[in-house]
Amino acid sequence: MSKQRILIVEDDPGIARLVSQAVVEAGCEADTFATGEQALDWLLTNKADMLLLDNVLPDMHALDFLDRLEEAGRALPFIITTGQGSESVAVELMKRGAVDYLLKDVDFLDNPPAAIGRAMNIVDTQKRLREVEDALRQYRVETEAILEAAVDGIITFDSGGLVVTSNTALRELFGMSQDEMRGCQIEKFFNDAHGEAPGLLVPGRAATQEVRKQMRAPREFVATRADGSPFDAEVTFSEVEGSNQRLYLAIIRNISEKKRVERQLLHDAFHDKLTGLPNRALTINRISHALNRRMSHPGFKCAVMFIDLDRFKMVNDSMGHSAGDLMLTEVARRLMTAVRPSDTLARISGDEFAIVLEDIHDLRNAVHVADRVLESLGPEISLRGGSVKTNASIGIALSQEDGVDAEELLRRADIAMYRAKEKGRGRYEIFDIAMHSRTVMMMRTESDLRRAIGTDEIQVYYQPVIDLSKRVVAGFEALVRWNKPGRG
Repeated sequence: MSKQRILIVEDDPGIARLVSQAVVEAGCEADTFATGEQALDWLLTNKADMLLLDNVLPDMHALDFLDRLEEAGRALPFIITTGQGSESVAVELMKRGAVDYLLKDVDFLDNPPAAIGRAMNIVDTQKRLREVEDALRQYRVETEAILEAAVDGIITFDSGGLVVTSNTALRELFGMSQDEMRGCQIEKFFNDAHGEAPGLLVPGRAATQEVRKQMRAPREFVATRADGSPFDAEVTFSEVEGSNQRLYLAIIRNISEKKRVERQLLHDAFHDKLTGLPNRALTINRISHALNRRMSHPGFKCAVMFIDLDRFKMVNDSMGHSAGDLMLTEVARRLMTAVRPSDTLARISGDEFAIVLEDIHDLRNAVHVADRVLESLGPEISLRGGSVKTNASIGIALSQEDGVDAEELLRRADIAMYRAKEKGRGRYEIFDIAMHSRTVMMMRTESDLRRAIGTDEIQVYYQPVIDLSKRVVAGFEALVRWNKPGRG
């Protein structure tokens, strides 16, 4: 470790020699000059760790020397030596930064080593303090740079919820200046799903780790800009550790685009892309909702209408799928004019639509809507390359009994619709139990017949056809007989 270098500026040669000797004995190197100018010239090209400066020099006063040294940018820690009666001057020099002063009294030569030791300790402490201050300053600069570079908004607030600091991203997000934001209540910027202040969680320092973990979990709010416009925000709160006042930090991220995409995905999951109408999944949900209301309100009734367009396949095959899409879009528009605001119009699949009628008095309300639907489909539909006329077969199922779920009610309406097609299309039919039994019988017969082919229950008989006038066999007709076990 190199020795400390002490620059002695003393015009008395005897005192300068004795002080220099005392400095060397204290373990330091000494350089001695008799005038201020000599010392200043030396300092332009050399370095010293400390000055032992006489108060009055032949060519200048100590204050002048210090001014010159400061102008040259070579300020150093210094100890003042002064004669008896100059204590007031020494005090003034202490105000200028002197780390100590020595009186030229009878004990003068005994004091420099101890004074230099004290001074060096003070200088060392001041140096370490400056290093800490520089490190803190650098840390503050780096922290502010990070905060300003952050894409997310960052804000600090005290235990009373008053804003202390905010970064540029946050101020731009809310459209406010630093002065406008400082001192505001943080609850002012957020609302929960019900439009109320969120009641921010700010536990005390003694809070459990679990509570602090819950506080750091991201939470979603509707934030409000200075102009009153809302946006979706994700907010993470945490406590600022090590602060001498209780401070909390909030990181605020604009998730409006994310929420828009989520809402769009949710909409697409329950709506038909072509017409924008609810799809089958949402229709089942609406029917279930209506049936639940019927359970809790005995006087409440609901009905489901199943609509199948007539001759739609012909349009698709002859004019192309784009014409078919235009036709479906126009049909959806017309059907919307036929239903009540409280009803749900949905596209089930292909050319099939459904209407959920809620809160109806009796079957007559459903029939009235069916009449309006048929009426709305009466005018021709203009398509590229021509126009077409369409109609629909409609099945109506009324919620009349308990134990019928949404899928069953929709299926009953579907059965009634097929009955309408059988009776000539362009009409509606109302579901009844006999219709259900007939459908079940048809399905059972079809299933049994398919099985009979593989089990040799089907037998072919040839019956002769006789020409009586000629009394000859003119041909044969083949008859298929089904010998069904249990039925003959």
